[in-house]
Amino acid sequence: MGCSAKVLTRIQMLSERGMLPPGASIMELGAQQLYAKGAEKYLPEFQEAILSRNPSMKDAPRLSVKEINVLTNGGFTSTLFKACGYRYSALDIFDAEGTILFDLNRQEVPAEMRGSYDLVTNFGTTEHIINQYLGFKTVHDMAKVGGIMYHELPLAGFHMHGYFSYNPLLFIQLAEANRYEVVMQAYGKNDRDFVPAPEAMRLNGYVDEGWYDLGIEFIFRKTADTPFCVPLETSTSLDISPAFLSGLSRPAAAPDSLAYGLVGTARGDLAKFSGFEIQRELIKRYKRKLMRLIGLGA
Repeated sequence: MGCSAKVLTRIQMLSERGMLPPGASIMELGAQQLYAKGAEKYLPEFQEAILSRNPSMKDAPRLSVKEINVLTNGGFTSTLFKACGYRYSALDIFDAEGTILFDLNRQEVPAEMRGSYDLVTNFGTTEHIINQYLGFKTVHDMAKVGGIMYHELPLAGFHMHGYFSYNPLLFIQLAEANRYEVVMQAYGKNDRDFVPAPEAMRLNGYVDEGWYDLGIEFIFRKTADTPFCVPLETSTSLDISPAFLSGLSRPAAAPDSLAYGLVGTARGDLAKFSGFEIQRELIKRYKRKLMRLIGLGA
């Protein structure tokens, strides 16, 4: 998971508009890496713009050239946010500094963390989880009233990346259902203008030679301390039963039976392999995927 310099310009905008206070608390869904090659000159400007609004941080150390080079080549955003005086946390499935182990598929936000964060980010995370309801509820529950919820996600393309791409209607009706203020919405196209179609797609009915990777951004402001509400898309429904809306038609809650397939999630399973072996297998898999994408592999 990662973000670009564009995301930083949005955060700077929020700071300058007074929507993100100095020393803000940030919660990321997924510990993010920054990929901003070519934007090395902007990072000091970003840090200076954020620190200038926080008198208590006027003497804070500025990022060195070495630190900037690391950050723009996949460094963790936690380093940058902390250097700007922000308080940082992330939810993820691995241990790292500032990271809380959390399963977005089945964990509810604990009471002590609800309504605690000035900025909650979803930079390419929820498309990787099955439980979309719990993913978006987590964002809602984490944010303070007046806090910002920032989603940057796939709109189209991104073959074999995650499980989902997102229709703008979801975010429009998500805002309506929860009385979010829509601070910004934006759409973008990947720097690679034309992505080759994988052989499997061409052999199974996809007629074009390629496609564009398109992204979607929505920035919301939470305006009320209310429970998360699910939007209901009814454009093709003939009617809606009052019994359905009242909840009378709902079955009793099923027991927690979620299990993960095809991956060894227990610590004991992973302990059988060294870190080197795991990294080597990941590299092999990414290499095979890349070869397939460029049409050189089976």
